[in-house]
Amino acid sequence: MEYTYYGNSGLRVSKIGLGLMKVSNTDIDNATKIFEYAYKKGINFFDTGEFYGQGKSEIMLGQMIKKLNIPREKLVISTKLWNFGEGPNDRMFS
Repeated sequence: MEYTYYGNSGLRVSKIGLGLMKVSNTDIDNATKIFEYAYKKGINFFDTGEFYGQGKSEIMLGQMIKKLNIPREKLVISTKLWNFGEGPNDRMFS
């Protein structure tokens, strides 16, 4: 796997990342197999979003990390926030 620096931070991320949008559409066992394969191939960058499966993707990511006993500091995880409604507590950003 090739790695690159994330800006000037000194953080090294894999040039290929795994998007987890579809993770919430599968069962945890299949998702874990895909995640583990990517990690063993050297991918350390994983992208998710709190609106993927209404948060299910992020929950499953945590379960996979725990199940595979991967130290959190070995992973670079990005996530996105989304506006779900018009109420004062439904919006993360205005």
